[in-house]
Amino acid sequence: MSSQELPLVITAISDAQFEGFVSGTLFAQGWSVVFRAIDTEALERFCSNSVEQAASSLLIYSPDLPGISSEVVKNLTTKVKQVVGFSSKTNPEFAELHPNPATATDLVSIVRGFVRAPMLRQASQVSRANRKAHVVAIGSAGSDTGCTTIALNLAMELSILGKSTLLIDANFRAPSIAALIAIRNVQSESGWRTIAPQLAIAEMKLLSKKPEALIS
Repeated sequence: MSSQELPLVITAISDAQFEGFVSGTLFAQGWSVVFRAIDTEALERFCSNSVEQAASSLLIYSPDLPGISSEVVKNLTTKVKQVVGFSSKTNPEFAELHPNPATATDLVSIVRGFVRAPMLRQASQVSRANRKAHVVAIGSAGSDTGCTTIALNLAMELSILGKSTLLIDANFRAPSIAALIAIRNVQSESGWRTIAPQLAIAEMKLLSKKPEALIS
């Protein structure tokens, strides 16, 4: 449900088989692969000549690309939206290299994390002095309407975007959040239980109405 648009992709990988896997997987997920560099010179030329495309692109590189160096990568970070590196071997020259993903799911998970990274960093820079909590209530006229599932999905998406989120199941007769995600002992000394970074859940027992609230 994220409102973010999928970015463009530039690949800079010498291994043709791995590059094909990366490009094919991301293309199948809706990304547009706008350039596939065969060496560093071609990569730098594209970023200089296609400034707008480069600025909206996620650069996926491997240290096997001819001419690549940590200095080149550092320079390219100012020209593209995000940079993520993959390698089948450790390379002390390049920081934060990820092992080559073995499956399409692994690749997409890592890439999606980098797509959201700018929003996470931006959120951490916002002054907390003026921070205010927001409440989103989701209700329904009866049972089995899907509002609990909607509330859970919304809470998870907000937490992924860096929002501190508390999901409250306010159906005092039959709370179902804990059952849906197979978690016991939801209540704790703080009144809620943290289940993931930026995400906690709680159940309310004494309310007379049935909203499901999201507090972020």
